[in-house]
Amino acid sequence: MKKITSITLHPIVLLILFCGLIISGESNASFYISILMLGLPYGVMHAIIGVVGIVLLVLAIVLPKRSISSIVSLSGALCMIVSLFRFFTQPGGSYNYNTFRESVPLILILLFFLLIALFIIKHLKILLKGDHSVLSHNL
Repeated sequence: MKKITSITLHPIVLLILFCGLIISGESNASFYISILMLGLPYGVMHAIIGVVGIVLLVLAIVLPKRSISSIVSLSGALCMIVSLFRFFTQPGGSYNYNTFRESVPLILILLFFLLIALFIIKHLKILLKGDHSVLSHNL
């Protein structure tokens, strides 16, 4: 069971799921990564926050210290959540509400939020279990 959770909660799995979310509009559908890349040159807020989240999760993979990696992972996860929230609540966001009416996009979003919640819980546990004696010596 531990091996399954370590695989499903790996940052790469979350990144693939985040980028592969299917967003259905009124007339077409696309992957969320393409929406991010289309909005990035125009400085659209959800695109910037989403790309920052992706970069933070990739950075967290290569960081050597586990506590710093957990903080960066949590920041990246929160950026991805904020990006999606901002995308669907922006003016004109109702154009994409078909995402919540179609089964495959809805299942992908629900799976993403389930895994991201478990990912956040995992990293909060890592931070809470961390050695705080180093902090108390520096105070």
